Amino acid sequence: MKIAVFARHSLFTDGITSQLRARLALFEIHFVDADDVNAFEKIAEISPGIILVEMLSEFVSEDNISAKLLETFPQSVILQLDLNSAVVKIFSSEQRQVHQISDLITIIKDISPISREIINA
Repeated sequence: MKIAVFARHSLFTDGITSQLRARLALFEIHFVDADDVNAFEKIAEISPGIILVEMLSEFVSEDNISAKLLETFPQSVILQLDLNSAVVKIFSSEQRQVHQISDLITIIKDISPISREIINA
């Protein structure tokens, strides 16, 4: 699987990229400079399964960047990493059919361990 690291800061990129390469030898890790006007074209050439996005205060809205990436690359999962708060937001274009409330409950259980505990209580 290919992973594209979409970021601006070289220290972030160097550290994360080298750690990913060291620990995920079976993955192809590619850096894409977020300031490059051809960044989306480069991501398209890579065709990654995962796009790791550095959260930056300089972006107008990190969620908008991730949403635009997901819209442009629906086959990819977007992982938006905030090193300041040690949080990763996950964006996916996965869709599921919901015909009954039980279908919705199944989806909630699948994506949230906390919800599983509450619903099964």
